Amino acid sequence: MTQVPYDFYTERLNDEQLRLKSLVKKGYFISLARGFIFLISLVLIVLFWRSGPYSILLTFCLALIPFLYLLNKSNKIQFLIIYYKEIISINQNEQACLLGDYSSFPEGSEFIDSAHPYTFDLDIFGKDSIYQLINRSCTMGGAMELARSLKHQLLEIDKIVERQHAINELAQKPYWRQEFLAKGNILLESSKKGDTLIKYKAESKFHDEMMDWIGSPFLFRNKKYQHTLVTAGSSISIILLALVIFGYTNILYLILFGIFQLFIIGWNLKKINKIHSHSGRKSQILKKYGILLDLIERQQFESDYLIKLKNITGISNHTASKSLKKLHALSAALDNRLNILFAIIANAFFLYDLRIALKIEKWRQLNHELLPLWLETIYQFDSLAGFANFSFNNPDFCFPDPTSGELSFKFSQAGHPLILNSNRVNNDFGMPEQEQLHILTGANMAGKSTFLRTIGINFILATAGSVVCASYFKFKPISLHTSMRTNDSVQNSESYFYAELKRLKTLIDRLKSGEKIFIIIDEMLRGTNSKDKHAGSEALIQQLIHLNAKGLIATHDIMLGSMADKFKGIIANYRFEVEIKDDELFFDYILKPGISQNLNATFLMKKMGITL
Repeated sequence: MTQVPYDFYTERLNDEQLRLKSLVKKGYFISLARGFIFLISLVLIVLFWRSGPYSILLTFCLALIPFLYLLNKSNKIQFLIIYYKEIISINQNEQACLLGDYSSFPEGSEFIDSAHPYTFDLDIFGKDSIYQLINRSCTMGGAMELARSLKHQLLEIDKIVERQHAINELAQKPYWRQEFLAKGNILLESSKKGDTLIKYKAESKFHDEMMDWIGSPFLFRNKKYQHTLVTAGSSISIILLALVIFGYTNILYLILFGIFQLFIIGWNLKKINKIHSHSGRKSQILKKYGILLDLIERQQFESDYLIKLKNITGISNHTASKSLKKLHALSAALDNRLNILFAIIANAFFLYDLRIALKIEKWRQLNHELLPLWLETIYQFDSLAGFANFSFNNPDFCFPDPTSGELSFKFSQAGHPLILNSNRVNNDFGMPEQEQLHILTGANMAGKSTFLRTIGINFILATAGSVVCASYFKFKPISLHTSMRTNDSVQNSESYFYAELKRLKTLIDRLKSGEKIFIIIDEMLRGTNSKDKHAGSEALIQQLIHLNAKGLIATHDIMLGSMADKFKGIIANYRFEVEIKDDELFFDYILKPGISQNLNATFLMKKMGITL
């Protein structure tokens, strides 16, 4: 394993742990200083008690200024402490990931789909999956965008290359990526620590509600009249209050006018509550998204794709982050109505709820077309950061070379990215344009299935614009369809064999429609007897050749290898061999041309005492 990323995480851990220790110490002394100021102010108030109220008030004011300053300083330090703890956790998790433990990252089990053309077979989602290895999302949208990029292949070369440049640039910005992730993690709506899926669900609900709100009709149609009402009402309240203080009128008039204004609030209460239900009570997530947008806006990018994403966040006289922070401030202000005493006084004097609701409606009118774009920008950066981190963690991986030429694909030193470098056996392989099918034979546990998944997973990573586990990888972008892990269904009265036939039927239908597909099949027709299986397999291979399918087929049926004689230049044979040395099995997992001849099932059964 290359030590460069591990050393980076170690160095960052040491630096941030020292910084955290210093912050904790600083926070402790600030707390002591606040306590000291409080005690001193109490002593001075007691000493000046007989000097009159002005002396006490002056003492209180003099003590309040440094106390509030230290309180503000303390709050900032507490946030930094939480932030650096998250940075430390991020680097610890990355170290564990480099050692093969990525259990701290979301599995993406919610995206598992056994009917998908390839994700189920290739372990794209779930425990110990590619998604779990790559995912570093701090937003629900980013997690879903990452899943989408793994489920839906990009087949346009220019789009693949565009993503490659963006991912490569972000890979060179580890400090920025970690700041983005850390601030996103600690500003989730639920608790600072806890189940990530619960936090994603909270954001998913927020996203859906915000999109519903953005697209809903405006509640205050005559805003000019409403604004005039709020301004006039607040002005009259201030005038009446001044008249009462200076003794020019009776307080009863102020009270009656306050009741009248509360009646106005009650008249508009349904509309205000609806606005609050959408934009209010989500202030923490709004704050988070505003901060993430600010990080994007402040960072300089060079790749066209990242520049294009960043430019979406800019609007005429202010930035998207400022606008979103303004909505956060308005939403937080509207939350104040939950304090009954504040709500009564503020609405009686200033029509507070109506004032804030009108400002929120005005914000929506200005930004209803831009908000979805801002959120999508955050999600795109969040998703790309995961691929960038994957690239940074694996400096020996390469960006593939997509081509529209005759070559199907060719790679050097390719391996399975979920296998640690210390245990991984890499292979060279290629498939010229004229060859349609490669038949792969080999004994049990010799490496056939792992090799098929190696090709499939790297192919999916390549079409997502990611690095792949290879030193060289050239390919033609094409749709992938696999048949490797079929499930029977008791509920639907489907046998394993019938379920496999349905999957193969889907493949054949796609090919008949004229779609260009790269296929990966592992041990086809395994649910029937050997004679029927061989005949059916031959017929299927001939059908695949007739439909111009390209791909790999792994099988234990070595007789299928003889089809290469009939279809010269169209079918090629490759194998994984096993050797028995000193009464022990030896696997080298090296791909070789030809048909496998060595078997190991009988040997293994005898070795385990199953047979005599």
